[in-house]
Parts: sequence; C-alpha cells; structure tokens
Amino acid sequence: MTATFMHLTDSHLELRARAQEFLSDHWSTVEQRAGSTETFRRTAIDAGLLYRWVPKAYGGAEMDSDVISEAIIDAEFRAVQAPGELDSIGARMVVPTLLEHANPALCKAFAGPTIVGQIRWCQGYSEPGVGSDLASVTTRATATDDRYWRIDGRKIWTSYAADADYVFVLARTDAADRGHDGLSYILVPMDQPGVRVEPIRQITGAATFNEVIFDDARTPLDHVVGEPGNGWTVATTTLRHERTMISGAGRLGTLFRALLRAYAARGAPHDPALAQRLMELRELVEVKRFATIEQAFGTAQDLTVLRLTDKLFQSAFQEKVAALAMDLLPSVAADLPRTEVVEARWVTQILGSLGLTIAGGTSNIQRDILARRGLGMPEQRRADQ
Repeated sequence: MTATFMHLTDSHLELRARAQEFLSDHWSTVEQRAGSTETFRRTAIDAGLLYRWVPKAYGGAEMDSDVISEAIIDAEFRAVQAPGELDSIGARMVVPTLLEHANPALCKAFAGPTIVGQIRWCQGYSEPGVGSDLASVTTRATATDDRYWRIDGRKIWTSYAADADYVFVLARTDAADRGHDGLSYILVPMDQPGVRVEPIRQITGAATFNEVIFDDARTPLDHVVGEPGNGWTVATTTLRHERTMISGAGRLGTLFRALLRAYAARGAPHDPALAQRLMELRELVEVKRFATIEQAFGTAQDLTVLRLTDKLFQSAFQEKVAALAMDLLPSVAADLPRTEVVEARWVTQILGSLGLTIAGGTSNIQRDILARRGLGMPEQRRADQ
C-alpha cells in the first residue's frame, strides 16, 4: 500500500510508476533481497531514484526534485522494505554540510562513499563540562610542520563512535580567539592510535553513547571544512540538518506504525481510550507531513516559526509515544531497567525518549531560540545579570 499525495502532476505519476518498475526488477526476488545493499543503492542511484540532491561528481543522481517526488520514492521503497537513502549521521548530516561548505576534493572523497554506507560517521561536538554551550569547547587542533592537524581534547555523548570510521570535530584552531571565533570543523579518522573510545553505559543497558579522547590524533591539514576559524558557521549547518533528520515525517510515521502493530498484537480487547490516543498520534503524523510540504514549497505564512518548531515537535511526539507504549505493554513498563524482555525495542524507545529532549539542541534552548528569533520576544536575562 502506497501513500497518497496532494497535487500529483503527470511527472509525479510517471516517477511513481518508474519507481515501482525499478523495484519489481531489482527487489522482487529472494536472491535480490539477499544481495548487497550497497550494490542495490548504487543501482538505484544510477536509475535516478536515490540521492537526487547529490551531484553526479560526488556519487549522487543529480536530478531536479521536490518534496513530493522524494516522498513518492520514499513511500514506494518503504512499501516493499527496500533500502532507501540511509537515515544516518553521515548521509543526513555530513554530506549536505559538505555540499554547502567543503571544497570539491573533500566532497569527492567523502560524499559518495558515505551515501552508500562505506564510510560511517560520528559527531565530535559536546565536551565534558560544556554540554550545549558549543562556543566553550576546548579541544585543540594545532597545525604541524608536516601539514597535519594535531587534535587534543575530549568529546562526550558521541553516538556510535565505536563503529565510526570518521568523526567531524569542532575544535579550536586559534588559541587567541574565544567564543564562536577561532573554531574549525575538521574531519578526523577514528582508526588511529591517537583516538580512544570509552563506552558510556545507558539505562537501557546499551552503550551507543561514548566519550572520545584525542591524544595527539592526526588528520591532513586539508581535512578542514570551510575556512579555518569559520567552524561555527559550518557546525550550525550540521545542527540544522541534524534537527531535520530527528524531526523527519518518515521517522514519525515508522514509529507510529510500530506502535499500531503493538496495539494489534497485545492480545487484549479493543480499548476505546487507547485507540483515541493512537488516533491523536496519527493526526500529529499528518500534521508533520503537511508541515514538511509547506516548508519545502514555502507556502506557510511564517516559515521561520515553523522550522524552529520541528525539533520540539519531534521530542514531544516521542514522549507521547513512550507514554502510550507503557500503557499498551505493561510487561515493558514493569521491566524498564532490564533488556531481557521480548519488547526490548520499546524499552529503548521509552527510555530514549527522554534523551531526545537533548539531542539536536536541548528543548529548553530550542524554546528560547523560537521565542527570540521566531516570535520576536526579548531575550530573558539571567538572575545573575
């Protein structure tokens, strides 16, 4: 079953038919599904169905597109569970940042391998004692005589660092500068003696977060994105793409469908109250879907406010899902400190929903930004000012 979209033109209908034909030819047999997902994605790129926003010179399809076209392709791929565009830090955050700020050599070296999953990434922003105040980072990057950066410092809450090939590091390259000045955005290989990863055990029992210690780590001098000292501008671009990734309508829809399956499989009589809460979540999924279309086409009256609410909307949605999951699955609620339950994914979802109020910028900071930049309210003065 595929999704229905508004305002489908003849070209949209042709694109849908082309996507269906491609999937029938390349993802319809057991042998095809058992093959390499990297090869499948490359074939889909060559067919003009994936990474249409990435130039051909950097491994993409380079085709004109719009939000409806992308949604049509995504819906067709999801309908048959075919590998679509990677929902990863690299593909959703690093590559668009490179395309906006990096030179052609860096884009060519990293974009293509990243979008098919050859290169995996993690984020080196937060530090112990710094948290969301990225202007206070102290990690240093010093240029050496042999044209390398020497990286020294610590990063924390680094997701998936144990499996990453590269990390993008926000580091201070000019010791004389303070605040946002003198920061640079540098790409650093993880597999080297100067990088150590220390897992941080979470309440779910997993260790997706890590502390990363840089002690004389090295990376080529030309692995800085943008100009040295202009890292804050580049870093905020990545944060914008992170918030878009976190708040994507596709993620909300996937989570809602999983919750719907949990409701159907719980083996209990129909509960009107729970069903009503499910429908309220479905309404939020649709609100997000249409808000995404309005943002893409610029049809909303105040796009600034709408964009600033994206991440807050996602955090609130995740918390509502977690609350409903606890009522749907009482065995999960009773076993939250443990992972040895059948519904282990819901343990992670329920406990992880709290962390999403921090990921991509804490909710309180996002509310402050929304108030000042979106609604024009005066900046709140701290008690000590």
